[in-house]
Amino acid sequence: MHQELDDVLDGNPPSFADLPRLGHLNRCLTEALRMTPPGWIFSRSVTSATELGGVQLPARTDVFWSPYLLHRLPDVFPAPDTYDPDRWLPERASSRQWKALLPFGHGSRKCIGDTFGMAEAALILAAIASHWRLVPDPHAPPARQTVSATMILRSLPVIALRRRPTFW
Repeated sequence: MHQELDDVLDGNPPSFADLPRLGHLNRCLTEALRMTPPGWIFSRSVTSATELGGVQLPARTDVFWSPYLLHRLPDVFPAPDTYDPDRWLPERASSRQWKALLPFGHGSRKCIGDTFGMAEAALILAAIASHWRLVPDPHAPPARQTVSATMILRSLPVIALRRRPTFW
């Protein structure tokens, strides 16, 4: 990712126009969202009698589903607990994987800010990683994640190593 940022940005601040050329960075974000989606559980109400997975559900049945668990199905995502941004390379990612990737929900209740959030996250990551390398702090306790309405990373102990002078 650092090499891609150096090649694409050439020391300049990232802009929205740069995002299509930051393929690896975008794959890193996609993989991070696969592993830790912001919404970990969603609910829907069945509007009419239906069958789901061989089970008959009457109208008004509440159904819960978890992107967190869906993103860890080994038959959809091989080695699901391994961080592998290259699983999203065009030649590797299947349409089944893309359809199962639901970090922002799906359908009429999908987060309306998903595209903006991805662009914002990419620009922030590009701005930071262009000038800093973040490495795990070997002396800190492991990162902690808390589950409430959303999944929240409570700590991420890292050491920031300067790669080049910052533009801010």
